[in-house]
Amino acid sequence: MSEGAYLAAERIREKIEQKVFAGRSSITASLGIASWPIDGVDKEQVLISADKALYTAKGTGRNKTCALTILTGRGWLLQKIFLRYNA
Repeated sequence: MSEGAYLAAERIREKIEQKVFAGRSSITASLGIASWPIDGVDKEQVLISADKALYTAKGTGRNKTCALTILTGRGWLLQKIFLRYNA
């Protein structure tokens, strides 16, 4: 996963959070990110990995973006990106 993908997902999530919809005060979004080939060698495995990341986002408080690469501890650089952006 690139830093750009994570930051793009966060921008989308934040835009959704800020939008006020008629009849509701607001809505939030939980997003899961996975990438090929780190999180799966075919599209089915990558989708399963993204789904795991999504349910981690929902299960740990919702309204957040989770990347499976970060959650599984792969890639120290990605962990630094995640920690810096979510500090």
